[in-house]
Amino acid sequence: MKLREFECNMDRLQLELDACREDAQQGMREMAGLMKRSDALQIQVIQERTRVEKAEEVAREAVAEQERLRLVVDAERASRAAELQAQMDAFRVTTGQQASAKAAEADDLGRRLQE
Repeated sequence: MKLREFECNMDRLQLELDACREDAQQGMREMAGLMKRSDALQIQVIQERTRVEKAEEVAREAVAEQERLRLVVDAERASRAAELQAQMDAFRVTTGQQASAKAAEADDLGRRLQE
């Protein structure tokens, strides 16, 4: 009878051991799946980080280009303003000279008429 109980206990323990082995194997398969998923997520993180870094670089380049264009436009505006100011000054001088010449003519004509 004791031998029979021992054999039954051995069979039960063997079944429990087999179930534990199956659980361990299932756990290892799940762990392998999780590790693959973790690797895939790490690759995605690296790819996203690279994409963000490239986007930031493009944004920095765009800001630098915008600043360069602003400086070019400011320089062109200043150059054009100086050019217009010079033209206005030349016009004033020419107009002033013409007015002086006309005034001199008028004075001369006025003197002649008085004589």
